[in-house]
Amino acid sequence: METVFRCDRCEHFVLDEQIIVGNKTIGIYHIFPGCRLLKDLTNDQIAHSQRLKLLLKDAIIFQEQIVLFYEESLSFNRLLDVFSAFLDAGYFVQIITL
Repeated sequence: METVFRCDRCEHFVLDEQIIVGNKTIGIYHIFPGCRLLKDLTNDQIAHSQRLKLLLKDAIIFQEQIVLFYEESLSFNRLLDVFSAFLDAGYFVQIITL
């Protein structure tokens, strides 16, 4: 029996993305990839996330080249002009979301 619901086409299923613009990238990283509808996160889970620690460490090491954004729920189109300005200035953009 086949299910009607398929995660690979669902707007609520999130995976990391890389958007290449010229020779720069916008990286969108989700601390907890998967289904946004099934997530019931506590502050403890977020604070102790190894993935978040790794992403923040990367941002610190490359702070001269990376602009870090943290968004609880990303509205990419709303921030497109901001991202474009940073890319034009020579930065990579790293976005971390829940």
